[in-house]
Amino acid sequence: MNLLIVDDELWLAEAVKSELPWEEMFGISSVSIANNIRQAKEAFGRDSVDLMICDIEMPQGSGLQLLAWVKEHHPRTETVFLTCHADFKYAQQAMQLGCLDYLLKPVSREELRQAVEKAIAQINRQSYLLEYSQLGEFWTKHQPLLVERFWLDVIGYSISPQPEAIRQAAAERNIPLREGMLFLPVLIQVQRYHKPLSPRDEKILEYGLCNCAEETLFPQEDGRIIVLSERKLLAVIPSGQGGHDMSRLVADCESFIAFGNRHLYCDVSCYAGEAAPVHQFADTVQRLFLLAQHNAASTGKVNVSRGAPAARSLSAELVEKIGQYVDGKLDQESLSRESVAQTVFLNPDYLDRIFKKETGMSVTAFLQQQRMRRAEELLSHTTMSVIAIGQQVGYSNVSHFSKRFKQHSGLSPLEFRRLRSLPPSRK
Repeated sequence: MNLLIVDDELWLAEAVKSELPWEEMFGISSVSIANNIRQAKEAFGRDSVDLMICDIEMPQGSGLQLLAWVKEHHPRTETVFLTCHADFKYAQQAMQLGCLDYLLKPVSREELRQAVEKAIAQINRQSYLLEYSQLGEFWTKHQPLLVERFWLDVIGYSISPQPEAIRQAAAERNIPLREGMLFLPVLIQVQRYHKPLSPRDEKILEYGLCNCAEETLFPQEDGRIIVLSERKLLAVIPSGQGGHDMSRLVADCESFIAFGNRHLYCDVSCYAGEAAPVHQFADTVQRLFLLAQHNAASTGKVNVSRGAPAARSLSAELVEKIGQYVDGKLDQESLSRESVAQTVFLNPDYLDRIFKKETGMSVTAFLQQQRMRRAEELLSHTTMSVIAIGQQVGYSNVSHFSKRFKQHSGLSPLEFRRLRSLPPSRK
């Protein structure tokens, strides 16, 4: 595998080259450097380039122009931009042209490692798909994965919940969707295993649960079991226009729960929704997530969601769920819009739109607000040090915490504490 570093600052290109053990860590056997677009194009002419790490502002043409040329002449090359320009327009153009990642100088060793790791995974994935496509086995081998990805994108609102957008996305993946088709979701949640298991053993039992669910819930239908996250599965069951026999489905779910308890050493609950067209399927699934949250103490039962609450009610419950999740995670530095979106199985941008419409603020702003409110409480009612309080609200760097707190309150943490501890006025 070959890497090309393109930067007009030679010392910086050399620094990137020596920053990581490329061959030992990533299997990159050749690392070359170009100082401008002309040299970069010559490098592509000499040998194949799997990954390009490139600056944007350079003499003789920009990195954006180079990326456009690379995508036209060497489309399999992945590109990571490493630049001092934080301008959103640059980042937007880069992503539109197919840039895989956008890093700002100075970049840390860990950020660079993660970006390269992501690029290598993408290169390997594309090589894998190309190999099977050339062998004529792509569809037989990968159609199930494409179908699973389609439903995950539908559930997460990565595909717009509009009938035309759904039809187009299905057509692109060669997934047949007839007019008027309805699909019934069943959320399957493993609440506990009867004995301690290694991650490998859990995966084996998860595989068994998937097979059992397929055989029990839709033995004669072309349904699909989607792995959502650890201990959560979703059955997507085609339903005729006349609807589904719910009493039969409940009985099938009860048989599935009994089998899991007896043979797969786990307690399982099922949450069944009403059949819906694909463009309404995500809302139906969201209601099942909320139903599961409200029935967390219910074990080994079948719960049925009947009727659709108003859209605002669904949004309000989602916001409440996010608030509860965030309150328990404020001490984690990794808490972010993306991690919250992953918890509720939504696309981050779509989650932001729902959240802002309901609360008037973005998810990121809400996280910052909750961190600062918790910090105010701890400063006012405890004797904990500022460093410890910063850690309690997700800041390992006390300077960063103090700066954020002052932006929020207009006072440093110590000033805020002194002000709150002043004795009341005698006037």
